[in-house]
Amino acid sequence: MGILICQIAKCVRVIAWCVWRDGGSSGSFLSRLGPRFVVKTFAAIALLSVLTEWLPGRIDLLVHAPHFGAILAGLLAGTGMLILVRHGASLGGVGVLALWLQETHGWRAGRVLLVADALILGGAYAFLSPSQWMDSLLAAAAMNLSLAVNHKPGRYVRG
Repeated sequence: MGILICQIAKCVRVIAWCVWRDGGSSGSFLSRLGPRFVVKTFAAIALLSVLTEWLPGRIDLLVHAPHFGAILAGLLAGTGMLILVRHGASLGGVGVLALWLQETHGWRAGRVLLVADALILGGAYAFLSPSQWMDSLLAAAAMNLSLAVNHKPGRYVRG
C-alpha cells in the first residue's frame, strides 16, 4: 500500500506542477489530455503498484541469465510505456513531464526520459553492486531504445 500512495503522490505533484507552469488555460497541454488521462494514469499506477507487490512471489524469470533478463525487462517496460501513452495514460512522474516538455517546448520525450534515466543511474551507482548497476543500465538502455524506435512526437496528444 505504501508504494501505491507514493506513486499516486508523485503523479499528483507532477501534474500539479505542470498545471501551475502551464497556467491551466483552456488550450493548455493538460486540458487537451483531459480528465480521462488523469483517471487512466491513476489506474495504471495502481495496477503497477499491485503487480509489483504480487508478481515477484509467483514468477521467477531468468535467474540464470540476469543480463538477458534486464534487457528483456527493459524492452517490455518500454513497450508497456508506449502502449500506455498511445491509449492516453502514463505512469506519472517523469513520463508526464516528458510529454509536457515535448508538447510545450518541442523537446523529444524519449530524450528527456533518457536524460532522467542517466541521472537516476548516475545517482544509484554509489548504492548498487556493479552487477546490479550494469543490469539497471542494460534495462534502461533497452527501454529507451524501444521508446526511441517506436514513439513519434505529436501522434498521441490530441489538440
